[in-house]
Amino acid sequence: MTRISLWVSLIVVSALWAWGVWQRRWIADDGLIVLRTVRNLLAGNGPVFNAGERVESNTSTLWTYLVYFGSVIGGPLRLEYVALALALALSVAGVALVMLGTGRLYAPSLQGRRALMLPAGALVYIAIPPARDFATSGLEGGLVTAWLGLLWWMLVCWSQQWDLRASGGSRPGTGLFTAALAFVAGLSVLVRPELALIGGGALLMMVIAARGWRRRLLIVVAGGLVPVAYQIFRMGYYGLLVPQTALAKDAT
Repeated sequence: MTRISLWVSLIVVSALWAWGVWQRRWIADDGLIVLRTVRNLLAGNGPVFNAGERVESNTSTLWTYLVYFGSVIGGPLRLEYVALALALALSVAGVALVMLGTGRLYAPSLQGRRALMLPAGALVYIAIPPARDFATSGLEGGLVTAWLGLLWWMLVCWSQQWDLRASGGSRPGTGLFTAALAFVAGLSVLVRPELALIGGGALLMMVIAARGWRRRLLIVVAGGLVPVAYQIFRMGYYGLLVPQTALAKDAT
């Protein structure tokens, strides 16, 4: 009964969320800035707003490159449609992952009991108009939702040492799952800079909980490899420690 109610809730809420997001689909002015950067990437001008001017005009690095790779795969498909499809898919996946993670969190305490799992928190979120508005907008709202959902689900699995081998994965306590979790947590700063507070907190918790210096080193390397490498690129290419948008907002 518990498992059935969880999956029914997940399907119903995900469908309602997808429908609500689709009904309020749009693209914001800042979303067009992202698309301009992607067009320059496709034209060979680099990740810039204007050709020849090295300015990082987008706050979410990962979103920019996701749209870029999506456009490469999509071929002649318009960038607006690529951004819409990615945002919609990521938004729905994020809500589903949050529900799966929460269901996994409560699963041990409900074993052997007849209980219904009702998605009260998810229903509150999808009922809020701004949540549906900014799930698509050409911006990284959907990516943020997906990243938070994935991190939450992985943290629950990691904390409970859930055996993933039955589903073809690896045990969360093993090095592979630990490295994957650290990698996802490390992407926080590339999703949005302020998410480093969440991703950094997750990495710190993993380092404290790890046994042995090798496991701690694995967590640090897996979590820091991509963001540190991009930070070096950012400082060399743009000459800044943070995206240009951070300076613009600091000046207002």
